[in-house]
Amino acid sequence: MIANLTPHPVNIFVGGEASITLAPSGVVPRCSQSAEQVGTVDGIPVSRQVFGEVVDLPVPQDGVYLVVSRLVAAACPARDDLLIPGPMVRGEDGRPIGCNGLAKV
Repeated sequence: MIANLTPHPVNIFVGGEASITLAPSGVVPRCSQSAEQVGTVDGIPVSRQVFGEVVDLPVPQDGVYLVVSRLVAAACPARDDLLIPGPMVRGEDGRPIGCNGLAKV
């Protein structure tokens, strides 16, 4: 089973064709985030984004894979159940319409 823990549908292309759409589950894990100002450029504040612990990520379950953001997956390198959308597929207008398969970080 694959659960989509992103806030939007994930359209997965296989063999060049859209074949699977994963609906959002309603659970969206995130990395906590804070900003620290590191200077200014032409009077505009410049900050460094600092990411902390992952919140709202379900515990692993046998046979269940979770599609999450790249940031969440990278923050949890020991988790074998986390997947991210594969390479982006764009429509004729250049907008994202899906991904080529799924990937691991």
